[in-house]
Amino acid sequence: MYLNPKDLLIRFLTIMIKEGGSDLHLKAGGYPAMRVHGDIKRISDQVITRDLGIEFAKVLAGPKAAEFFKTKDLDTTFILHI
Repeated sequence: MYLNPKDLLIRFLTIMIKEGGSDLHLKAGGYPAMRVHGDIKRISDQVITRDLGIEFAKVLAGPKAAEFFKTKDLDTTFILHI
């Protein structure tokens, strides 16, 4: 089943919250992971491609995406309703 980048990001965040995680780690070329009680735990066996990483950044940056890709700096929030 294919999930668009926003739905996939929401899935990862939902897993992280349900398992008591505090940080979501997303890096192109790596696996999605979360920090749980100080330990890093893999969320998925799907490697994050460069293109998927860019799509995640667009979702998280929203209207600030162009600024983020120019400056490589972003201060934002992402509200998740579960």
